Amino acid sequence: MSKPATAYGERPTHAHGWSRTIHRTTVCKRGPDGWRRALQRGQAWLIVKEASERADVRVLALRPSKHGPAGEAAPVHPHLFRHARVRQIVRQTKSLPLAQRQAGWTRLPPAYLSIGDHEARELMLGVTD
Repeated sequence: MSKPATAYGERPTHAHGWSRTIHRTTVCKRGPDGWRRALQRGQAWLIVKEASERADVRVLALRPSKHGPAGEAAPVHPHLFRHARVRQIVRQTKSLPLAQRQAGWTRLPPAYLSIGDHEARELMLGVTD
């Protein structure tokens, strides 16, 4: 087992062939060749979930999971960012084909066409007689 990083920029090598570089508070995983390695799905989920818990940020669960029943608070998850980005594209550009293409979907689910109360009020202020 290798010793933990003790100095800024030190890269200990672990038994499974990758190392960690400490950059302030960010831990970057690197392959045996020294290049940064892409996060695996489970690693991304864990990072986002832990950050959500530390910040005490929750989302409304739409279906039951190991985190609790539908309708209760649940931790933020990485896939939420994908859906948030699609909704942002729709709201900012008003272009459904662009949002659909950026998401890689063959059709855009109707949920992305809904607007919140605040946005509805702002849009109605712009409507003239």
